[in-house]
Amino acid sequence: MVITFARARALEVLAAHAEFPDAVTAAVFARMLWPYAAGWSKASNAGTHGTRYGCGMWRAGGGFLGKLTKEGLAHCWLRPGGQPEWSITAAGLAALREYEEDPQ
Repeated sequence: MVITFARARALEVLAAHAEFPDAVTAAVFARMLWPYAAGWSKASNAGTHGTRYGCGMWRAGGGFLGKLTKEGLAHCWLRPGGQPEWSITAAGLAALREYEEDPQ
């Protein structure tokens, strides 16, 4: 499997939170992967709750995590009453190690 720099960076973020209590949500993942992106300052309407900033970034993070999950590099689950959370799989760790040994 060919791992790009962006996917390797995403797997590093997930590997940093490899333990179950430290699983990441889409918002936390996006904040760690793209901390200085312009999308964090963009506002979107949150209905009667006012304005939220960075909602598009949360969605982008969730989309990226969905792709990693589909490829078997990440695992997603729902805690009761909570948001979906992701962690890295054994295949993801192996792909990250392979990338670190021979980056393209």
